[in-house]
Amino acid sequence: MEEISEIITTTQRLLAEERAETEMFNDRLTLEEEFSEFERSRHVAEYFRHQAELDRKFNEDVEKAISQY
Repeated sequence: MEEISEIITTTQRLLAEERAETEMFNDRLTLEEEFSEFERSRHVAEYFRHQAELDRKFNEDVEKAISQY
């Protein structure tokens, strides 16, 4: 009877440890996904800033060319 109780206790402990490890893994995966999304957003913002700078320079060049006529 004592052996069965020890087996049950050990099984419950192992299951609790497995659940805790799974939760930690899922939390880490969620953080990695959020970080990846943040990185994508940052790259998109950098792209649009760069495009805006190119547009500004182009407009300046066009205005300069027009003013020379």
